[in-house]
Amino acid sequence: MLVKIVVREDIISIISAYGPQVGLDEEVKREFWDNLGDLIDTIPADEKVFIGGDFNGRIGKEAVNYNSVHGGFGYDVKNESGEILLEFTLAKELVITNSIFRKNDEHLITYKSGGHTTQIDYCLAQKDDQSSCLDFKVVLGTEMATQQSLLVLVFRMRRKIVEKKIKVRQ
Repeated sequence: MLVKIVVREDIISIISAYGPQVGLDEEVKREFWDNLGDLIDTIPADEKVFIGGDFNGRIGKEAVNYNSVHGGFGYDVKNESGEILLEFTLAKELVITNSIFRKNDEHLITYKSGGHTTQIDYCLAQKDDQSSCLDFKVVLGTEMATQQSLLVLVFRMRRKIVEKKIKVRQ
């Protein structure tokens, strides 16, 4: 799902995604990533892009080989689906905002079920906007029907400074 929001003169494109589960066919997984990539490619370069969703993959605690997209503050151990997410963010020049803020484990966990906890939900942003991401939160104690947690990205919009040229007549 793609939603566009206009803030002042800026357009923000927000994509909600649900990645294929681990047990699904490789073709289904490839189709998901191809479709998401194609959707991102349709968004004009001057728009801000945020992608949030359940990617059903774990990026792990450390940023090994992915320092430019993984901030080094993840949870659990990376799996194959997480590796694909990291490769995707690298290819699309995105960053995984969950991983750029140091948090206690309880504020990184996005999925709980039967005593099992992990991080499979992420918010991606353009690398150019990483410095505008002020915080990322997993909201604890919300009464939700699912096993997922509510995620919040705190982002600051920066005003574009337009230089005005004044013509002086002589």
